[in-house]
Amino acid sequence: MTFALGHLPALMLLYNYASPSELSPILLVEIILLNGVISMFAAHYLRKSGFLAAAGIHFWTDVIWHVIWGLF
Repeated sequence: MTFALGHLPALMLLYNYASPSELSPILLVEIILLNGVISMFAAHYLRKSGFLAAAGIHFWTDVIWHVIWGLF
């Protein structure tokens, strides 16, 4: 959950919001759920294969979400 909430400051800067209360509740749920699921996978692979595996999951998730999904 902390990992998911760590993305809120960047989102607030992106949309020029002064406080988290200005964010839509649906957007908050999306951020918490998506980042929560990804962080579960990353935590599993961190324990299983080390830091590079977890960092790779984060990197490729960002590539898929921000680059590929952003094209559509």
